[in-house]
Amino acid sequence: MLGNQIIRLRKEKGITQETLAGVLGVSMQAVSKWENDSCCPDIGLLVPMADYFGVTLDTLFGRTPPREESEYSGNLRLDLPADDKLRIVQVRNGRVLDQREWEKDCVIPLAISAEDLPGKVLELEVWGSISVEGDVNGNVNAGAQVQCDGINGNVNAGGQVQCDEVNGNVSVGGQVQCDEVNGNVSAGSWVECGDVGSNVECRGNVECGNIEGDVLSCNSLSCDNISGDVRCQGNIECDTISGDVECQGSIRYKSNEY
Repeated sequence: MLGNQIIRLRKEKGITQETLAGVLGVSMQAVSKWENDSCCPDIGLLVPMADYFGVTLDTLFGRTPPREESEYSGNLRLDLPADDKLRIVQVRNGRVLDQREWEKDCVIPLAISAEDLPGKVLELEVWGSISVEGDVNGNVNAGAQVQCDGINGNVNAGGQVQCDEVNGNVSVGGQVQCDEVNGNVSAGSWVECGDVGSNVECRGNVECGNIEGDVLSCNSLSCDNISGDVRCQGNIECDTISGDVECQGSIRYKSNEY
């Protein structure tokens, strides 16, 4: 559905509904309706939207073009038995580095040592979970959860993210538990971290230090200082809020409750 694609692309870019609305010259309510599939964008907005996200119209509508045979066929031949077993294969530059039978809950180490990559950046795409002992100097994309130390880039994951400092945006389908995030945070569940350098958009509860942007669509909010606006469906407990507040519960500024 178009709505799901807009949500996915927006979160990958680390922006809020309000930001997308401003780019396209529409109201935030219009973007919300698109994402809920209550209505469709005007046809004149489709090309600008696709250009803004850097995708084709086919991608915007969730259409996958037929894969060319040359992309995989003939590039790699493995001398493995036809025994109907699932094997995990690591390939780099057309060379097989490692292959082993899949086992449930088995951790598969990366078949490249740090000594093999002096001064180089390795890009990884994992259709599953990532667990790293150390820092990641780049972006992280995972189909499931991410667990590591620091990340010097953006994080996009289908599950939860648990790490130290993230020097970029975090967009996940699950929960976020970090020491500090220097960019935007968009989560399908709760957010628990230190300071956040930009906006927070969350479908669950938010518990943070200082937030240097807006807080949107959270259930409840507990933090220190907020530099932007707040839209919360539950209770708010904080030190100060510099922007506008829309709250369906109670607001408690430390010892004073309104």
